[in-house]
Amino acid sequence: KSRSRKANCAGSNSNANAYCTAIIKYCPVDCVVNTWVTFGAKCSTTCGPGYKLRTRSVNTKAAFGGVACPTLLDGVSCSLKDCPGPPKVDCAVSPWSSWSACPCGVPARATRQTRSRTITTYPAHGGQDCPNTVEYRACPPKCCKQDCIVSAWSAYGPCTTSCGLGIKTRTRSIVRAARCGGRACPTLLSKRKKCDRVKPRNCQVNSWTPWLPCKCGSKNQQRLRYIHVQPQCGGRPCPSLTDLRKPCPLTCCPQDCTWSHWSAFSACTASCGYGIRVRYRKVLTEESCGGACNGGLVDHKICRHFPAINCLAGPWGTWGKCSIVCGKAGTQVRRRSIVRPASCRGTCRLRTLQSKPCSGLPDAACGYNKVRGPLKQPRESKPFVENV
Repeated sequence: KSRSRKANCAGSNSNANAYCTAIIKYCPVDCVVNTWVTFGAKCSTTCGPGYKLRTRSVNTKAAFGGVACPTLLDGVSCSLKDCPGPPKVDCAVSPWSSWSACPCGVPARATRQTRSRTITTYPAHGGQDCPNTVEYRACPPKCCKQDCIVSAWSAYGPCTTSCGLGIKTRTRSIVRAARCGGRACPTLLSKRKKCDRVKPRNCQVNSWTPWLPCKCGSKNQQRLRYIHVQPQCGGRPCPSLTDLRKPCPLTCCPQDCTWSHWSAFSACTASCGYGIRVRYRKVLTEESCGGACNGGLVDHKICRHFPAINCLAGPWGTWGKCSIVCGKAGTQVRRRSIVRPASCRGTCRLRTLQSKPCSGLPDAACGYNKVRGPLKQPRESKPFVENV
């Protein structure tokens, strides 16, 4: 096919022939290949995986933009037998390095040393594996060298005296002591130097206060002043701080009377019920110039006694004579008296008379005959009544 319309190339016209020739030159030509050649009989390797090839040739090459030729080479895999494997390679390592240093200032049980080695040949084809490349061990006890450290010097302190020659001091302290052969601490931890305070200072006082009012009995009025700066180092001492040069006018000052101390309270005036207890005092100094003398010479307070007081009886008297002379139905009596009557609602239930039975003379003594009766009538006795 042509990219332009075909022209009739017949004829002898040279221009027409040239045009036709130009048109034919630009027609596209596709590639044309022959059929495949049979795969070769031999594999590319004598053992292990390999391949076989086959080829084909070009019959017509592509031209003027025609379709390009396809691949001219084709292959397939092939394998005759397994190849023998490579030799085993064992792991190889370098010599051990030196043990690492143990740190100072740390307890041995908390630290450890380390050493290592590197792999120079890695194992291959089933060779021996590599051993450990790092080892550890505990650090042995170690005394670490440590230098002494002291602080900086402090500023000088105050002078030891406020007047004259004195001394002031500055110090430094040990921050960390030396150990295990470290640099020792200096022995000089304080420095002193002289200080001089010999300049005298005079006393200075404030101005006088106003005159204070007169007090009763005072002869002079008073005014004061106070020290502002104390004298020092032999300076001028302070003058008097009190001025009494202004006399007070003569006046009579009110004076109250003075009292003695109160006496003790007297006993209560009543032994039963309400009464009064009294105490006294006296004037020691009379009042003067309009003074007062308040209060009294006597003071009292109410008291009361309400204990129940029962009556009290005296001892019993002796037993009296029997009430009959003869016989056995007599009565004997004895008495006692009340020595303290009841008071303050007390009671008196004590007996003042006691009696007991008694017998007279025997029958024979009284002339009594059991058959004929009494020979003589006995004296009639009066009955006794017991008082309560």
